[in-house]
Amino acid sequence: MKTYGLVFSAFVVVFLSSCSHKVVRIGYLKTTSEQLGCEVSVSKGSVIPASAKVLGSIKLGDTGFSVSCSEQKAIQILKKEACSLGANVVLIKTELLPGFLSSCYRCEADFLLVKSADSAVDQPKIENDESTKLSPKKFSQKDKQKQVLGSIIGGALGFVLGYTLVTLALRG
Repeated sequence: MKTYGLVFSAFVVVFLSSCSHKVVRIGYLKTTSEQLGCEVSVSKGSVIPASAKVLGSIKLGDTGFSVSCSEQKAIQILKKEACSLGANVVLIKTELLPGFLSSCYRCEADFLLVKSADSAVDQPKIENDESTKLSPKKFSQKDKQKQVLGSIIGGALGFVLGYTLVTLALRG
């Protein structure tokens, strides 16, 4: 009986965790079609140009125990989603850098279709809005050690708590 509890606990931990970002799509549904040769510009700011059409928005978050959720992975997800919608600009409105409570890069963004006024070809021109742009934090070796230690302690506490709750549930 004890083995079943351990196996069940491991299954619950794996089921509730994920290796990538939590994706919340706003104003559109996930599509399987992708445009080949798609050129997408990624900008940070909050001002949407008058010539832009908003095709949808997205929130990339943390699933609770995410491993592969760096800023580079987030940009890949944003560009892929933009291409599938036919957008040529991703405008990152807010971003949260990895820290003590989360090892993920998290952001909110809009997908825009920007047409250039002087050409038939799409030429996205969006300036970064410095008032909302977050500057990257330089992490010291001490900060990185604290983050790793916090992740280990949090994982251990989560496992012990989960195992205890499952064991109590199986007994009762």
